[in-house]
Amino acid sequence: MQGELTWTVRASPMTQPWPAEEQDRVNRRAEFDDVLDPLAFLGLDDDEDGEEQLAAPSTCDAKVVSVYGGKGHCAYHGYTDSFWANGRLWAYEDGTIAFIWLLDAHPILIKYTRLK
Repeated sequence: MQGELTWTVRASPMTQPWPAEEQDRVNRRAEFDDVLDPLAFLGLDDDEDGEEQLAAPSTCDAKVVSVYGGKGHCAYHGYTDSFWANGRLWAYEDGTIAFIWLLDAHPILIKYTRLK
């Protein structure tokens, strides 16, 4: 999907233990991993020698410690056909976060890391 993606979440995380559907989604996060790399457009993934310069950590390796319910705003190229979809913000034990848009066809996951 090419276009605009934004999100908003509740200030309080979901209480643990999470509902079965939520825990299942967290357990299956490998299916959504690397669906969309927000840094790909910068072209920072490979240098001239083909060695990796910047790589976001896999969300499969870090433990999800908090889940925040919310909505993600989606729009197609040119900001057309915009709509809100249910989504979740995942906070990981290593300080990274990810937002997953819970779309019917296929969830979209974007990982966020701090640049150093």
